[in-house]
Amino acid sequence: MAAGAMKVLRANRLKIPGDVAIVGYDNTDLCLALDPTLTTVDYQAEEVGRRLAAGLLELVGGKVKSLALSVRPFLVERESHQE
Repeated sequence: MAAGAMKVLRANRLKIPGDVAIVGYDNTDLCLALDPTLTTVDYQAEEVGRRLAAGLLELVGGKVKSLALSVRPFLVERESHQE
């Protein structure tokens, strides 16, 4: 989504950053391939998956009756924004 927004903004002669700051949400490898590189929120998808799988195994195995987990996302600052 952010990559498409960047393309449209550039086509309309807007500068990133400068005129517009862009922040994505996923921190995939694409973020590094874009120009400028994309500032993004990393929600730690792999860690969420590991914890969820372990928790589901505990639920299925009867070790727990419910499951609650949280993983703190963090901002990866790159070139697509300015302070």
